[in-house]
Amino acid sequence: MLRTIVAICVSLAFSVSPLAHADSATDDSELQVSSSRLNVSIKAGESRNIEITTRNKSIRPMEVHLQVQQFTVDKTSHDITFEKPQYNWVHARATTLHLEPNQSKTADYQIKVPANAAEKEYYYALLASTSTGNTAGSKTVQVASLLYLYVDGGNETHASSVVDSQIPIISFATSIPYAFAIQNSGNIHLQASSSAQLRGWTWGTSDVRTNTIVLPERSRDVKGAFAAPFSPGIYTLIYGYTDEGTGKSTVLSAPIIYIPLWSIATVVLLLLAALWLRQRYLGRPSKSAR
Repeated sequence: MLRTIVAICVSLAFSVSPLAHADSATDDSELQVSSSRLNVSIKAGESRNIEITTRNKSIRPMEVHLQVQQFTVDKTSHDITFEKPQYNWVHARATTLHLEPNQSKTADYQIKVPANAAEKEYYYALLASTSTGNTAGSKTVQVASLLYLYVDGGNETHASSVVDSQIPIISFATSIPYAFAIQNSGNIHLQASSSAQLRGWTWGTSDVRTNTIVLPERSRDVKGAFAAPFSPGIYTLIYGYTDEGTGKSTVLSAPIIYIPLWSIATVVLLLLAALWLRQRYLGRPSKSAR
């Protein structure tokens, strides 16, 4: 039976994404490409040559077919969809590569942007695919290098912020959740490294970092939870992100009052014990009254 397996190997620093993509170097696919994410800035009317490296990790020779598509990202699920290019500006110089086992080769592409191209970012997928296996159990492996192509008209804007923070003021649970969104209000994609850390006077968690890409006029949710500390007290959640393109960091903090259930139970028991002792000793008649 013919089985078709599509292995999309996309990466950035970061979900990802427009998402956080997994680096192709860590992928177990028989066919790999690198880099799995390319950033290119070009002016209208100019041309540029780029390349990616394809690698055959199998023990058999393979024919690799190259094609160029554009990709879109769903606003809600962040799923990537490939489609026929609306702007036919990127071309592979060769459409087929032959790779021996463990061999790597360079695939060359030409970018040619027309003079009337609008200033904005365009999204392409440089796809490489091959068929492996035998007739009884063949499979198709497809990997992708995502190209973020920005047509630069001199008005490139990097602008972003943290929105929709959801941090509990008081927590009684065994874990402390947090959620916030990174909003990209610029006109070029944002490569962000988000971070979150919970700190107390004598206690703290390690810094949790996530890499993600946020497209222009989009936002990306960041969610997580920390195991609650043992001791009650006032803790501080420090969270935010760094724009890897500009190096600018946005850091926010929020206090969290943590009251574990055991501490509430302990206070209740102490109050009951104090009340019992008070009633026992204050209720005794004095010697002079006997």
